[in-house]
Amino acid sequence: RYEITNFMIGIYQSVVDSSLVPRIVQFLQMPKLPELQYEAARFLSYFCGGPNIAHTPRDSVLHPEAMFHKSLVIRSNAVPLLLDLLKSANMTCVQQAVITIGKIASHDPDARNLCLDLKAFSMLCCMLTNHTSQELLERVTWALAVLCGHTHPRNKLPEFRLVAEGLKNFVFILFNSGAQDEQLLLNACCGMSYLIFSVEMPAQICEKLVQILSYPFPKIHRIVLDMITNIISIDSSRVLMFIQFNLINTIQHLLENKNYTTRIQTTDLVCTLVSKGCIAQVIQADLIPALITLLFNDDYVRWKVVKVLKFATQRLIPPEYILYLVEKQDIVRVLSDALTHFKTYDSVLRDVYQFLGPSFNFQFIHDIAGALENILVHGSSNSKKNLFVRYFDLSCLEKIRGVLRVLSREPDAAEAWRSKSGEGISLEDRVKTLLAHILKAHIYDGKNSTELTKAIKISIEEILKQFEVDLKKSIRRIHKRRRLQSAMSPKKFMKTVGSPSTSDMKDDMKKSTLPGEGMTVKVFFKGDNRIMKECPFDISLSELSSRIQLAYGRSNLTLQYEDEEGDKITIDKPDGLASALEVFKQSNSLSLRIFLLDKSSGSFSSMSSVVSNSGTHVTISDRNLLIDELSQKTAMTKHDLFKLWTQFHKRAQNGILNKDQFRLGFQDAGYDDMLMIDQFFHAFDYEKNGLIDFRKFVLGLSIIRRGSVNDRLTLAFKAYDLDGNGTIDKKELFEILKSSFDIRGFALPESQIQDMVETCFEESDLDGDGELDFQEFKAAVLAHKIGIQSFWTDLIS
Repeated sequence: RYEITNFMIGIYQSVVDSSLVPRIVQFLQMPKLPELQYEAARFLSYFCGGPNIAHTPRDSVLHPEAMFHKSLVIRSNAVPLLLDLLKSANMTCVQQAVITIGKIASHDPDARNLCLDLKAFSMLCCMLTNHTSQELLERVTWALAVLCGHTHPRNKLPEFRLVAEGLKNFVFILFNSGAQDEQLLLNACCGMSYLIFSVEMPAQICEKLVQILSYPFPKIHRIVLDMITNIISIDSSRVLMFIQFNLINTIQHLLENKNYTTRIQTTDLVCTLVSKGCIAQVIQADLIPALITLLFNDDYVRWKVVKVLKFATQRLIPPEYILYLVEKQDIVRVLSDALTHFKTYDSVLRDVYQFLGPSFNFQFIHDIAGALENILVHGSSNSKKNLFVRYFDLSCLEKIRGVLRVLSREPDAAEAWRSKSGEGISLEDRVKTLLAHILKAHIYDGKNSTELTKAIKISIEEILKQFEVDLKKSIRRIHKRRRLQSAMSPKKFMKTVGSPSTSDMKDDMKKSTLPGEGMTVKVFFKGDNRIMKECPFDISLSELSSRIQLAYGRSNLTLQYEDEEGDKITIDKPDGLASALEVFKQSNSLSLRIFLLDKSSGSFSSMSSVVSNSGTHVTISDRNLLIDELSQKTAMTKHDLFKLWTQFHKRAQNGILNKDQFRLGFQDAGYDDMLMIDQFFHAFDYEKNGLIDFRKFVLGLSIIRRGSVNDRLTLAFKAYDLDGNGTIDKKELFEILKSSFDIRGFALPESQIQDMVETCFEESDLDGDGELDFQEFKAAVLAHKIGIQSFWTDLIS
């Protein structure tokens, strides 16, 4: 590809260096040689766009925005000659002239305006007659669409007076082209889409646009959908007219279109219709179920569907429609379940840009919280007791808790949490307001009337309290990390520690840290671990050794650091410390980790074996073979797997974890949801022997992080199947529910839990054998007959 790129650039450069463009333009003036005129026009159509090489620097003359090659063509007086060529008797020359004029005018507002000033638009319009061939019609309408604004920024459209006569020509084509003239219709619709902002569209044109949506042309659908959306947005009086033309029923099938852009624009049109008060028509057309399906199954459209539902629940909507959404479509559960999708792992970001994620859609949470709040407001409008309070149960709160848990522990998310949206309210205030409305709905008349109400109150208080604690920790980590990154910037870092290959590095390097600044060094030695704060970033090996020896009161100590693969490397000279600091900088860790060995007891070679805290020796070759195998079976990188290996063996005894060690390991990683941790253990322990080795741990964790819905449901099934016999009986479901309530602090009577179990089996045990196999469990979960915890549907980081 590099060789082809250089070859192409060389061709264009040779044309420029030889001053061939003016000479080739002269060939346009040779009417007795139409073949030469055609080839000259064809050459100019290719040349004016430049080589168009990907990743060309923006400051290069070869960048498409520089318009270097196009300016050469224009300066050679090609445009007037091409316009003269439109009068040629040779139709091949005429067609090529039209194409070249369109190429010159495209992507460059100045070149387009030049063509308009030379009356190119009028000349092209005169070519649209009943005798014009189909092929020429397609070329001319495309060039007219370019002159109207196609390929140009919306803020640089031409003056309407210069292109106004194109509207009647586009309308003529619209009404006189059949369903088979795809390209002609596409060009006409494209040109019209840039003119609708300046005129009021007659009813006949609006009706024709709706008819065109039934044609089997996805490219035209996208343009027409955008046109209708813009017309309605500009002129609300046109909404009812489009409704009368059966617009909503016409676009219903487009919500299932294979092209994701068509689905997005169709949903955008529905959103505009609902915002203009057409919720009744949308409900009557039965679009809500289709939109809910998109919400859970379409990554491209779900964010737009949530906006539709937010508009559909706004406070001016008549109560009967809210009642339909809540009771018939179970919209509260739908919205709360959809919260899990605010955190995504984008395959393009991962595969192309090596960004493993996650990425967050904060507006998505804003819109869901706004819709849920709207529903609560509707429920409390006509009575003291909220009509919809029963839908805002512990399951709904659990979904909100799951979102807050992620937000409070992701550094990038924590800052955005307090940033205000376009609505002038921060996400923090939005969610807190929602929780306050939920609590108010449950506590009415000044009394806590039921056990559920008490549980709701306790849960909300726990959610807010834990979130505040986690958020403060996360923000403190952000600030500290920024100080470290600032101090360890490449310029400062190289000045401070030099290059590992520098031979004259001095051990007595001077300190260069600001008062109160510096790095934290964590020292690990036989369980006696120490923390040394405010160590200079340019600390020398001798000074670091002296500090450690003074802290431990002994001198026979060997310093080691942990490399990216988890191996411990001895620091016995300044280059070793430089390497340790480089690993520290690359890891974005908050502290430099130093491990000590007692010289008197001997040291192990970092090249022969790795040692876990349990004392288990595993050869590096065996470990690397296992890492290679797991990296192929999972989506994890070897770097991540080496880090996991190190963390796993901090708690593992003889290479395995029991339940207590598993809990402690997750708590070390910052997770405090004991229900989640226990269920993960039951899922990973598929042999049900109470022990988990590294292979089981990684395979289970990879499913939780990036597994498909089916894979995660399979894992959830294993967690509920306590005895590992391949089915879930009533006793197992009872134990799971009881433990989840106990861990959450909800003292529900066993009889009430048993009633939940019986109801679940009545609805989900299809063959009536008193047990749920995986297919019955999966069907029940997807139909929301069994409510599982949100961490089985969230993607865990």
